[in-house]
Formats: sequence, C-alpha cells, structure tokens
Amino acid sequence: AGLSNGTMILTLLLGLGSGALFSIAPAWWQYRSVKLKGLDQVSQRLTPHRSLSSRILVALQMGVTLLLLLGSGELLSSLVHIVNRKPGFDVDRRMVLSIDLPRERYGDHASQMTFYNELIREIKAIPGVQRIGTVNKLPFSGTWTNSSFEIAGAPADTTGLRSPTADYRIVSPGYFEAMGIPLVNGRTFNALDTETGAPVAIVSSSLATRYF
Repeated sequence: AGLSNGTMILTLLLGLGSGALFSIAPAWWQYRSVKLKGLDQVSQRLTPHRSLSSRILVALQMGVTLLLLLGSGELLSSLVHIVNRKPGFDVDRRMVLSIDLPRERYGDHASQMTFYNELIREIKAIPGVQRIGTVNKLPFSGTWTNSSFEIAGAPADTTGLRSPTADYRIVSPGYFEAMGIPLVNGRTFNALDTETGAPVAIVSSSLATRYF
C-alpha cells in the first residue's frame, strides 16, 4: 500500500544525520585543528601557505554541508508532496494478491478465464470481503502496456505524426469498485462485457478532456 509516514520520517532523519556527520564533523575537526595549531605557534611554526589551505578546506566543507542541507530540504518537500498527493484510488483496507499461472496448465485464454472466475467466486464467499476485482498490472507497479488508438469519426491525420497512445489495463467487473476509483460518467464493466459482446472501454478524465 506504500511507505508509511513513520518510515519516510525515519529515512529523512537518517539522511539529515548522515549529512551532518560526514560534512559538519570533518569541517569542525579541521577548524579545531587549525585553531590548536595557532595557539601552539610558539613551539610549532605554521607557515602562511598551510594556514590558507586549511581555511580553504574548511570553507569548502561548510559549502558542501550547506548543499546537503538544501538537498535534504528539497527531499522533504518532495516526500510531503508524494504523501499528500491523491493517487486516484483508495489504499486503505485493501489486500493485493499476485498470481502467475503456469503456462503448462493454463496455456490458453479460456482456461485462464475459468480459473479467475472461480477464484473471484470463492473470494467473494469469504466473510468480510466487500469488493473484489482483477487487473493485469497494478497501478504504480513499475510495468505498463501502451498502444496507439484512433477516434471514430475523427478526420484522418495527414500530417504524418504518430497516432496518440495511451497506457491501458485489462480489468474485471468490480475492479473500479474494489479500488475506490470514482466513475465520472457512463458505467463500469459488468458480466455481459465479454469477448462475444460489444467492445467497451473506460477512459480517464484527462484522456476524455484532451481527445473528446
């Protein structure tokens, strides 16, 4: 369901602590070393060239420390943005089950559909289960499938540009309800939407606004 707030906060604190430890501490140690050498100048002569080099090193280390702190601030801002951003579906009280059917037993589409339909019926019968749906690729799973499409009735493209493309998923009836994805217009899939029925699709509001 994603990273918890506690995990993100702990990661941020570890990053800030590491930046402070490996940047501020060496700079402070170098500064302290130069200061002690200055106090002990009577017994140990420190040349001007070496003193200048040490001061430059301290300034560089403090500059790197400042850059790390600024980067940590940007990281914190990005994490807050990710946590507060709505993904378009609900993640609370959802359980995900990943299934990879063996091709030796489920090599054709018909046997796969039989398996999934029976699985859906059995899971629906479990007490406490309210919604169930299947999808070939989960959102934000790192994998996607896209394809070009054409709009019926639209004039033919004579500019030579590529046709528009869109990422798509293959889902079962009940998927949008199970994921808490609101329907803006139209209807969701039902049991009559099969290979022998009329071709149907559900598009995102952004695609509908852009092309329709």
